[in-house]
Amino acid sequence: MIYNPLANAFHAEWNLKAIEAGKAVLTEKPFARNASQAELVRRAALERGVPIMEGFHYLFHPIIGRMFTLLEDGTLGALQRVEVVMRMPEPKPDDPRWSFDLAGGAVMDLGCYGLHVHRQLGRFAGGEPAVVAARAVERNPGVDESCDIELVFPSGATGSSINAMNWDRFEMTLRLVGDRAKPLHMTTRCSRATTGSPSPPTPGPPSNTSGPARRTPTSSTSSLSTSPMGPRSRSASTMRSPRWSSSTPRTAPPACP
Repeated sequence: MIYNPLANAFHAEWNLKAIEAGKAVLTEKPFARNASQAELVRRAALERGVPIMEGFHYLFHPIIGRMFTLLEDGTLGALQRVEVVMRMPEPKPDDPRWSFDLAGGAVMDLGCYGLHVHRQLGRFAGGEPAVVAARAVERNPGVDESCDIELVFPSGATGSSINAMNWDRFEMTLRLVGDRAKPLHMTTRCSRATTGSPSPPTPGPPSNTSGPARRTPTSSTSSLSTSPMGPRSRSASTMRSPRWSSSTPRTAPPACP
């Protein structure tokens, strides 16, 4: 078996070489740098009868298994809303995640998790979701430092994928909302400040999350919140101050010990 941990831009090239050699492949996400490359790899694997797997480790986390169980047995009821937040401190200026040539950017490094889990949840909402809106802030030409994506499922359920590589801490959560009257809250939310100390309250939502307000669960809504997602932590430089566009107070989650 071949494990492909290379930069995003080299995933498709070396996945194809491994498939041609008849080797099973475990590739880091994303599968390739674009849909056209991904389709080439898919066809090659099917033609050669070689297994290839994208390294989304969160699927094997016990909390995710529990999440699927709660959807399958009806505990959460009909799926109404999926919210994924993937935010992290800013990588150093020479980090490959800021390189267009190496297929960097917030969606490629973080947003692929949110889009992947939305697709995994499509079987509970009538099929795969479609992107209906997206807002991004570029760091370098063609490389996003943040990108917020709104999705809708065939059932009418909605979703969002909020991604940023310019945050003041690690914040990676998955939240589901169902329509069952009995409330259910499972929380393992973890936000790691760069200093290791608790994060102070923040004054409001960041400007790049402007847009349609997200529904807030009430006593008649079930929700599940987890955080087994996200890439391994990497070293980060000093953070720039987040940009805010709202005066609505909001308390930040506590930092991890």
